[in-house]
Amino acid sequence: MILLLLACQTATEDSAGNPAGREPCGLCDGACYETWEPNASREHVSGDVDYAQEPPTSGDHNACWAAWGAHTEQVAAENWVHNLEHGGVVFLYDCPDGSCPDEVTQLEDYAATLPEGRWVLSPYEPAPLPYSVVSWEYELELGCFDLPVMQDFFDLHVGHGPENTISSPSAECM
Repeated sequence: MILLLLACQTATEDSAGNPAGREPCGLCDGACYETWEPNASREHVSGDVDYAQEPPTSGDHNACWAAWGAHTEQVAAENWVHNLEHGGVVFLYDCPDGSCPDEVTQLEDYAATLPEGRWVLSPYEPAPLPYSVVSWEYELELGCFDLPVMQDFFDLHVGHGPENTISSPSAECM
């Protein structure tokens, strides 16, 4: 199976020795990957989940999804994976010691223009690369800040989870 994504082609096998489904994007001096990881399960579980991929793109998750919108504290992956199942897109950043405040502000400003109930923005530590954009079964990891590429990823993947729910989490989740 071959899938055409943004700036690169993702295949189940890659000639450069990258893990299946992980393909260099040609951006950020080579520190950019697009990943397609087929979902194995999507059960509601309690407690921590040991995801095979970090950040995860699908899988078992908490019954409570994260509140849509921007978060200043890290949201547990077990919660925002549920947002992915609902067709949302999650923007993640890892800025050790506050090293990217301008980029985070740009992400916040951009995300505020997006439809409500369709996105989550959260710190994510430790991350393989400073920026990731994740949807159900898809991920874009960037070693540099490239807002137009993040926007393209959002446009391509929003609303493509197995469920299409934009409601807020229940009162028990808050």
